[in-house]
Amino acid sequence: MEVKKSQAIIEQQSIGTAFIPAHKFKENFFDYYKEYVNNNKRDGNRHLESSH
Repeated sequence: MEVKKSQAIIEQQSIGTAFIPAHKFKENFFDYYKEYVNNNKRDGNRHLESSH
């Protein structure tokens, strides 16, 4: 719970700056996209699943 709270504080403080919090930054685009697809799946909609 403390980690989530700390991450939320860092996110709020970084708004409007060029800083990207480490928990939001993925060095490899494929890792980022795989996580994005897993987090944004919808029943009956395969467009994301088929795109990677």
